[in-house]
Amino acid sequence: MNKFKNTIKSICLMGLAGVAVTSCDLDLLPLNEVVLENYWTEKADVESVVNACYGSFEQDGVIERMFIWGEGRSDNVVMGPSTNTDLSHIMRGNLLPSNGFNTWKAFYSIINRCNTVLHYAPEVQAKDPNFTTSDLAQSEAEVIALRSLAYFYLIRAFKDVPYVTTPTIDDNQQLFVAASKHEDILDSLINDLERVRENVPRKYPESEKSKNYGRVTRNMMYSLLADMYLWRASNAEVPAAQQQADYKKCVEYCDKVIEFKVNQYETEEEWKRVIGSRLYNSYGYPLLSETGESGASSTMSNAAAYNSIFGEGNSFESIFELQFVTDQGNKNTLVNDFFGNVDTRGTLAANDAMMAEKPTNEYDYDNINLFTFFDYRGLENFQFNTSGAYEIEKYRSTQTSVQVGNASTWAAQYSGRGTAYSNWIIYRLTDVMLMKAEAEVEIAGYLDQAASTQEEDTTKTDAGVAKRRYAVYGNTFSTAQEYYDDVWNIVCAIYYRSCPSAETNQRASLNRNNFTYVGNYRDLVEVERRRELMFEGKRYFDLVRRARRDGNTNHLTSACTPKYSENAAAITLKLKEMDYIYMPYSKKEVETNTLLKQNPSYAEDETSEKS
Repeated sequence: MNKFKNTIKSICLMGLAGVAVTSCDLDLLPLNEVVLENYWTEKADVESVVNACYGSFEQDGVIERMFIWGEGRSDNVVMGPSTNTDLSHIMRGNLLPSNGFNTWKAFYSIINRCNTVLHYAPEVQAKDPNFTTSDLAQSEAEVIALRSLAYFYLIRAFKDVPYVTTPTIDDNQQLFVAASKHEDILDSLINDLERVRENVPRKYPESEKSKNYGRVTRNMMYSLLADMYLWRASNAEVPAAQQQADYKKCVEYCDKVIEFKVNQYETEEEWKRVIGSRLYNSYGYPLLSETGESGASSTMSNAAAYNSIFGEGNSFESIFELQFVTDQGNKNTLVNDFFGNVDTRGTLAANDAMMAEKPTNEYDYDNINLFTFFDYRGLENFQFNTSGAYEIEKYRSTQTSVQVGNASTWAAQYSGRGTAYSNWIIYRLTDVMLMKAEAEVEIAGYLDQAASTQEEDTTKTDAGVAKRRYAVYGNTFSTAQEYYDDVWNIVCAIYYRSCPSAETNQRASLNRNNFTYVGNYRDLVEVERRRELMFEGKRYFDLVRRARRDGNTNHLTSACTPKYSENAAAITLKLKEMDYIYMPYSKKEVETNTLLKQNPSYAEDETSEKS
């Protein structure tokens, strides 16, 4: 990046929708002349801008929106003790086009950088013999994946958005672009990723270990494709056969990631040293243990997996995470400001409805009490505060110790992170496993005629006897029963990793007899995704995906509206509109770009703001 900076100091690559191309402190040459004539000449130039594409995701304007769009409107978070007017409006369900979190300029800056690499990299390959054909293919694949990730956030948050695949490098170019249809953009993203998915490394060498989690690898490609196929399949307006084909593609790519993790270590010694074998032997999925092979401790010492994943970062289970490195000064302001640190409480808080009080007795597993008495995540994800606002704990600590089992010892100790350098995870193994489970539930429902009548399937295995033989990677099951069995294994592996004592406690254990048809399994997977991925920017997107699949917002409305203490009736009424589950376009964008038409659910709000 040094040559790029030294040559032209600081180029602000444009955001779309009426934001002109600017150079922050440069008056030497027009941007297009600087870039074309003086810069794109050798391999290092391409590598520098590719690195800048990665770094762009760590900007405050990007990472904060990734979280707010994917979590802020969900039932997981409420406003904390600090003041942020725009954030407070979102937490209260008052979504106006003037809200600063509606702006997408930083995302289009990423997109334009990626488009610029795709435009100029082939010319560099023709000039510099050190920039080989395979180097070009990898660079293009990386920025296509990053561009696709940026667009995927945009379409999940806003639905229809401007879609551009060429760079804006000339002041004479048209800067106004109309919104393209959400489904058309998604189709294009999937096609792009399918074309280049094998052009990135499967694995970097051990000497470059962090690249396996901070760069685009095939596992990252597969995870992103699985996520996109799952999203595309969840569309009530397309034929069932098309939905099922996409669900199967989701399973296929999830299996590729899982199988790689299973085979990542060649010897049993390496395997045991890194992840252990108890969960794998029981359920067939490789997960880090919270407690070690000896099982749960009666003292405050459990949470090994949590500490590896969120405290240290770049864990065995990681697939793709943003790298915040102390000596580079790129702080994770999202965690520092929104969650808080060792000294301060954050702007946001955990919704106390998830566990209304510190447990005084055992909770049954009934999907009402989100965390049972034995679930470490009830302490790892957030901590109780006597003021009534529960502090979000995930990512804030470098080390956490947890003890559960009875009311007198139910507690945790946190070693707070004094600096804002926690990595931010975009994809990890349990996320992929639960994407697979969600897709398998839908495939099973399609195959199982009993699902339509909600008849009990008496052939299902009894609780607690699911076997590893059902955990098959890379093969397609032929019956609904096989799919349901694999779903059960996935959820058990994840749930009992965090609730090891619950395996033998009847009240807190998962009872297979309570899950008799497709609707039960949908709820099982969704609730486990909420527990496992809490505060990771996933929950609201999960609810939107379900609304797309259901063709209505009933479930989303039921989940989200209880957190609103004011105007709940009005918000509930608005949420009945499918368009309202998406964000409004920024008022400034609509005023500047005359080709951009406001989301119809917010058009009246925009008019009233102007008057």
